[in-house]
Amino acid sequence: MTWTIGLYPGDSSIMRKLVDVNAGIAVNHDIQLREGVTLFSTLILLNTAGLRTVNATDGIAVDTTPPIVQFVKDGLNTARDADFQSSLTEISANWLIGDVQSGILRYVVEIVPPPQSGSASTEVVGASHVTMEVGLMQGAFYQIKVTGYNGAGLTATGLSDGILIDSTPPNCSYVNDGIRAGYDFQYQSSGAPLSI
Repeated sequence: MTWTIGLYPGDSSIMRKLVDVNAGIAVNHDIQLREGVTLFSTLILLNTAGLRTVNATDGIAVDTTPPIVQFVKDGLNTARDADFQSSLTEISANWLIGDVQSGILRYVVEIVPPPQSGSASTEVVGASHVTMEVGLMQGAFYQIKVTGYNGAGLTATGLSDGILIDSTPPNCSYVNDGIRAGYDFQYQSSGAPLSI
């Protein structure tokens, strides 16, 4: 069997070598992969009857740089980071983490600190936002940690600036007409201004 390595399937411009058919694996320690260059391996099998089979890989490239974290925001609004939320049952985040060489395969999203109930982490594939159904505490402060994994297995992690859980409505015990505290005016002598 012949093993070739080149810049496209079937190309032997980098290496051409005979390998053992029965080994099942072949390694070449002399090849130095370079950042951003995709190399293709091709196997050429020839039997004793002279029949030939050619198979090639889809290529392999080197990516030595981790993904880049642009932002991790609390909430689903990509234009604005949320600082407060009233829900005690779910938490959301959106992010921008990318890798120009090998792309992003998956994200792992974690709630910090872990919620009272529900899973503290989830895996996201093919999206840059998530809503997690969990049990959150009134008055607690949570952050979202997102780790992006590129095609080469390198990672980068971003952390949101956090969100405060406020599930209590504002308290307003009374509203009075007029500007005197503690007194509710029923009438005023002019049409403007109106004050409370």
